[in-house]
Amino acid sequence: MGERRRRWGEGREQATAMRLEGKSYREIQATLGISKSTLSGWLRDVPLSEEQRARLDARGEEGIRSRAVAIRAGRIRRTEGSRQEQPPRSVRSATASSSSWG
Repeated sequence: MGERRRRWGEGREQATAMRLEGKSYREIQATLGISKSTLSGWLRDVPLSEEQRARLDARGEEGIRSRAVAIRAGRIRRTEGSRQEQPPRSVRSATASSSSWG
């Protein structure tokens, strides 16, 4: 068990060094393969400079914008696809009015 504990300690040291460089939890997770919840516990007391925090905040906002654009594009594709499957409104209206209930 000593080897496992040593490797875990090395991972923590690497994670701390990466965080001090201004890396995000996601970047550290991708590099080291350590869950973000573990990183959060390890790194919550690691200070970031104002510049590093601003960079991470800006990247977060950029990610939110790009996700919003992707979601919007998907909605447009789905909407256009469903419009192509339905007959034009004039055909639907004529079909509905030609049926009788009595």
